[in-house]
Amino acid sequence: MAHFAKLDENNVVIEVIVIDNDLAITEQQGIDYIKNVLKLDGVWLQTSYNSNVRGKFAAINNIYDAKKDEFIVDEKRVKEKQNLLTEQEKNAQAKEERRKQTLDKLGLTAEELSNLIT
Repeated sequence: MAHFAKLDENNVVIEVIVIDNDLAITEQQGIDYIKNVLKLDGVWLQTSYNSNVRGKFAAINNIYDAKKDEFIVDEKRVKEKQNLLTEQEKNAQAKEERRKQTLDKLGLTAEELSNLIT
């Protein structure tokens, strides 16, 4: 199977699709198939699970470095995502703590509250 990555205007990978190798003997044949048969617009580049093409397999949010002709991991984006997930986890923990405090103030267990609601 042949894999192709779609890039946005900032060379960020936004989609990866698979097409039959027979339809993409060359990269250009694959791009032509994507544009003319599948009718998908945009900039498409071939990528490879085996890292035979462009350094690594292109994943969503990777960056295409045109100078190196490689897909790279955007460490800044990875860090931002990790920070967001950490913040979401903290918010979930704070919400759970507020729920427990409310139950304590009401003198109820979670099961008792659930029985009142249903």
